[in-house]
Amino acid sequence: MESRRGYGGPEKVLAPNEVQGFVRALAQENKQIKKGGVYIGVVLKETKEGFAVSLGNKEGLLPHNKVLLWRGKKGLSPGYVIRVMVADIKDEKPLLELYQEPRVEGAIFAMELPTGYVRAMVGGWDYNRSQFNRALQARRQPGSAFKPIVYAAALSKGFNPSSVVMDVPVTFQSASGSWSPRNYDGKFYGPVTLRYALAHSLNCATVNLARELGISYLSQFAKKLGITSPLNPDLSTALGSSPVTLFELVRAYGVFASGGHLIEPVFVVKVLDRKGNVLEYNPPLPLEAELRKKGIEPQGKFAPQVLDEAIAYLITDMLESVIEEGTGVRARTLERPCAGKTGTTNDYTDAWFIGYTPQLVAGVWVGFDTPRSLGHGETGARAALPIWLRFMKEAVRDLPPEDFPLPERVVFVRVNPETGAPASPDEPGVFEPFAEGTEPTPSSPDAFQQPRGSDATSQDN
Repeated sequence: MESRRGYGGPEKVLAPNEVQGFVRALAQENKQIKKGGVYIGVVLKETKEGFAVSLGNKEGLLPHNKVLLWRGKKGLSPGYVIRVMVADIKDEKPLLELYQEPRVEGAIFAMELPTGYVRAMVGGWDYNRSQFNRALQARRQPGSAFKPIVYAAALSKGFNPSSVVMDVPVTFQSASGSWSPRNYDGKFYGPVTLRYALAHSLNCATVNLARELGISYLSQFAKKLGITSPLNPDLSTALGSSPVTLFELVRAYGVFASGGHLIEPVFVVKVLDRKGNVLEYNPPLPLEAELRKKGIEPQGKFAPQVLDEAIAYLITDMLESVIEEGTGVRARTLERPCAGKTGTTNDYTDAWFIGYTPQLVAGVWVGFDTPRSLGHGETGARAALPIWLRFMKEAVRDLPPEDFPLPERVVFVRVNPETGAPASPDEPGVFEPFAEGTEPTPSSPDAFQQPRGSDATSQDN
């Protein structure tokens, strides 16, 4: 991302008579040069192959093409003090890449399901540069990463993935003036299903849906999922205008991933003394639904069920469509069932991706501490999703791929993917999941299908 933002220039420029003394100082600082390491160097000269850069005891080559990768780069000249990364070492000669410390900040938070054990938390680029934990403390506008909460609220109020909402222009008046939400591509799509609207992150459809739900209901629903930051009492909240923390969003998505349970993150599993005695142990909390299935009335500490498991499955299935055909399509390279949502705020100020598998939920935020644009086109899909994907590939590498558990009260009906209505035998259709009792009346007997093992998004024509 730093290369897309452009090279900021040398850290300083040495006069010709200063270079030799600087190289001697580098020899003391850079005693061991290793592949993958980042070092201070000084440009000595330009050659046919690139730039000769002294790292102190060794002279490396910075090829021209590695400099050209940086957008808006400034030329390099002898005496420029720069940071480089050692990409490789061949015949004792380091091959270098131009490097600069990120000006952009970021955070990641990940927890295991259903235990709640925190598997990763990064609060910023460098703790020495800033002790502020952006995963827990930074409240930023989530943009479209908030939309799944809106759609889950709609499902809880009787809507289903095939319900139709209007994606049309709308203007709202307030004391501060008028507000007319627009879609990212500037187009309007008319009547669309909830599944399509969420997968393609349609702003107008989402705002119209939120207006039908009511902002008070939406705020209370978000609070139930673990969103504790105050939400703006207007419809812009549906598009993520109210600042929240990464921690809150990951916890909320964890509700979708865990069959509707609010899982509290556990930072410390066990503490032992030097003799091996257990001083503290935090076992996973039992899930409310599991206790009730065993006929046990939940008491003491447990993970409460705050969302019906069928609704949790439906929103997860819709968020799988985000990965399959929508803004999160890059996550398909994880090559296992996963669900998630991108988020981008006005002028590309904040970039988000929150996603999960049945075993792990993780979120990434990217932005500046003082809000300003990351640069044109730096969306959640471009700036945050690659970080999430790189982390998840390592985090789940030794875990077997799993499908999201299918609740008993979910049934599948063959519907027209454009209208959401039950499909007739002679028209294309997809098998859409519904919470039992909310499914539409089929137009033909073969519109129903056994839910287990079926593919809710595959064409069957």
